[in-house]
Amino acid sequence: MKISNDGVGGFFSGGNSPRVAMRGWSLNSFMELTSWPRDADSGMNTRFGLPSIDDIDPDDIYDSDYKDKEQNGENLTDLAAGLLRPSPEARSKAASDNPFVLDLDGGIKDLNQLVLSKKMDCVLFLTAPWCRTCKTMIPGYTRFARQSKDKLACPLIFAKADAVGKDGKELGRRLGVDSVPTFVIFRKGRRYGTNLSVSKFPSKKLEKAVAYLVSGRDWDQSQFEE
Repeated sequence: MKISNDGVGGFFSGGNSPRVAMRGWSLNSFMELTSWPRDADSGMNTRFGLPSIDDIDPDDIYDSDYKDKEQNGENLTDLAAGLLRPSPEARSKAASDNPFVLDLDGGIKDLNQLVLSKKMDCVLFLTAPWCRTCKTMIPGYTRFARQSKDKLACPLIFAKADAVGKDGKELGRRLGVDSVPTFVIFRKGRRYGTNLSVSKFPSKKLEKAVAYLVSGRDWDQSQFEE
């Protein structure tokens, strides 16, 4: 960047004001440099003042603010006022876009109606809106559900539910879930095995659990210990 008063090829012009000639710079870069206060001793890499939208990670907000409130026993759904949980229309669209994973938005009520009362086999993924690991696992879980359904001849439900809010907390309490992500398995509408802590896909532990589930074998806890 070059500042001159010679009237040749400047960026700004008019009167005797200095003119700024810029090569390879965009207007956004110029305004970023000239409008933000910076720490000169840090090589101009430290900015002060309000952050730009690119500097804000929404996950940091959920992980710190809402997670703290959740741990203090407050209802995330009420606190977020619809921010963390999508509208019914959005949830309906998401369900139609993902035919492999069933969302149990109604907590224990949905579990009773769709799994327990119908005596279905089911793999249930317990998540939370502020859980980064849970978010990154959802595509892998969907892929695992699709691949498993393609391979298996028997009907098997792959479901997902939040363990926060009034319904979610009640569901987690009934299932003995005190952390997420957690997987709970049902055989013919009844609890099968123990809760599984899985943090990434692919997961040999979950693959083995599903193999045990569909084979009809009794649960062998020694096969799932870390």
